[in-house]
Amino acid sequence: WRELYKKYFGGNDQNVIGIPESIAPYRYYKTTKGAQSSVLTIDIGGETSDVFVVEDTKAKMMSSFRFASNAIFGDAFGYNSDNNGFVSKYFDKIRSVLETNGLNTLQNALEDIVTQKKSSDIVAFFYALSNNKDVKKQDITALDFHDKLSNDDCLKYVFVVFYASLLYFIAKEMKAKGLKKPLTIAFSGNGSNSIKVLTNNTDTLMKFAKMIFEDVYDIPYEKGEILEVICEENPKPATCKGGILTSSNDVNFDPDTLKFNLLGIDSDKTIDNYRYIDVNDGIINSVVDRVESMIDYILSPEKIDFYIKNFGVNQGKSSIINELCKIRLKEYAKSALDARKDELQTWNADETCRLEETLFFFPVIGMLNNLAREMAK
Repeated sequence: WRELYKKYFGGNDQNVIGIPESIAPYRYYKTTKGAQSSVLTIDIGGETSDVFVVEDTKAKMMSSFRFASNAIFGDAFGYNSDNNGFVSKYFDKIRSVLETNGLNTLQNALEDIVTQKKSSDIVAFFYALSNNKDVKKQDITALDFHDKLSNDDCLKYVFVVFYASLLYFIAKEMKAKGLKKPLTIAFSGNGSNSIKVLTNNTDTLMKFAKMIFEDVYDIPYEKGEILEVICEENPKPATCKGGILTSSNDVNFDPDTLKFNLLGIDSDKTIDNYRYIDVNDGIINSVVDRVESMIDYILSPEKIDFYIKNFGVNQGKSSIINELCKIRLKEYAKSALDARKDELQTWNADETCRLEETLFFFPVIGMLNNLAREMAK
C-alpha cells in the first residue's frame, strides 16, 4: 500500500494507515449522516458480514461471520446451480427475454456463466442486466431482477429469514456483551442491497429491527429513544468513503480486544478457546437447538402476520414455512463444518486451528438454500 501511495500520490506516506474494515462504514455514517450515540453498522458482502458497535463515540464490539449475500443466492454446501431456487425459477425466463429482444451478446454471456454452475455468479449477472446499456436502450423492464424479486411473494420469505436471523444473532451478541440496544442501525456493502427486496421504506425496516431487539433484550425502547435505520441507495461506497474519512486518531483501540463471536449454542459461550476439532455432536446438537428456537421466534404467527402486512409475503405459504426451515438442520451444520475443515487443508492448516467464526449460521445457510428451492416451486 505504501509503494502504491508513493507511486500515485507521492509525498508523506504517513497518510497510509491500517484500519479494521468494519470501522469504515461507521466513520462514513457518523460524519455524513450524524449517526446517534449508540450505533450498529452491518457491512454485508458476498461472503462475510462485518459488525461494528459504538457507544458514546467509543468502539465496543467487532464481529464477523460468513453469513452474507451468498447465503441467500449461493449454493450452500455440496450443491450447485441445478439445485438453486433463484436460478431454477428465473433462468429460462431471463434467457427467453434476452433471445426475444435480440440481445445475443448477453445471451451468450449468460450461457457461458451457467456452465460453471455457480449460482452466485448467475444471480449477479441477473442483477447486472438492468444497468446494461443495451437493456437500458430498449427499456426492457422484464430484465429488472430486483423488481422481480420484490414482487415474488414466495421467494421473499428467504430474505425475511435471512435478515431476521442476522438481526436476531447480532442482538444476542450485543446483549451477551452487555451493550445497549442500538439507536442507529446502518447497512453497507453490496450485499445489503437485498434488504430492499423486502421494502424501500426505512420506517418499516425500523419497526422490523426494533421488534427483534426489544424481544431479544426483553426490554422496550424507552420513551424518546428513536431507532433509526439507514440504507444507502448505493451502499458499497459507504465503506470506501468511510476509509478515506478515517484518521489514525479514530483507531484508538486494539481490534483484537473488541472481537466478539458467540459460539452459537444455548449459552453466552464465545468461540474463544474452541478449535474445529472440538466441535462434536453435542455442540452441533446444541447449535441446532438454538437455531430451531430462533425459527420458532422469527416465524411465530404474530411475526408472520407482520411480514404479510409489511413485506407482502405469501399468506398461503405461511403455514409451511416453519416446518420447511427445520428440515435437515443437523445435516446442514455437519456439511458446513466439513467444508470449513476442507478449507483448512488448502491453507496448509488442520482442524486443531481455533474457530474463527460462530457456528450459529452453519445450519442456517443450508436452511436458506432449501427454503429458496421449495419456495421457487
